[in-house]
Amino acid sequence: KDWERVIKLLVTGVDRIASNCDILCFASNTAHMSYATVVKKYPHLPVLHIADVTAYEIKKIKKNTAVKKIGLLGTEPTMTENYLKDRLALHNIETLVPESDEDLNKVFWYIMNDFSFKKFTDEARNFFKKLIDEMVKRGAEGVILGCTEIELLELEGCCDIPLFRSAQLHINAIARVQAGITP
Repeated sequence: KDWERVIKLLVTGVDRIASNCDILCFASNTAHMSYATVVKKYPHLPVLHIADVTAYEIKKIKKNTAVKKIGLLGTEPTMTENYLKDRLALHNIETLVPESDEDLNKVFWYIMNDFSFKKFTDEARNFFKKLIDEMVKRGAEGVILGCTEIELLELEGCCDIPLFRSAQLHINAIARVQAGITP
């Protein structure tokens, strides 16, 4: 959980490729923790930010109505740090995460100990459905599945609100950019 070290490693990776990049894409929600450091170091390198892509899709699905609150599930830093929440706030989207430390820790535990090893159980699905239901009760109009492994739980159809698979949305936007299509 040495997030500063993770940021340094991510920036080192960008150092190696920046001179050959037209646009930078972090193919991970968690990797966006390094966004501020990278932009400061490489101010002229455009970055296709996962939160911008996700916000665009949220607004599209919600037909540009004023979205007030969206749930966010992901790794510990994705849920507890502000690097995605603040970026979503630029789009007037307030984020909700699980309320209890126990639930936050359990989400991260599932990601690191089960999902990363391709273990997807009904127990895990039920836990994530419960979290989504709780966020809906708190006003969430949709939930961002802010971790690739959570997307693999196949939670679609479990609830009456949209689920936003941020990694897939980001991949789709990257493909559009590479094809010369505006994201």
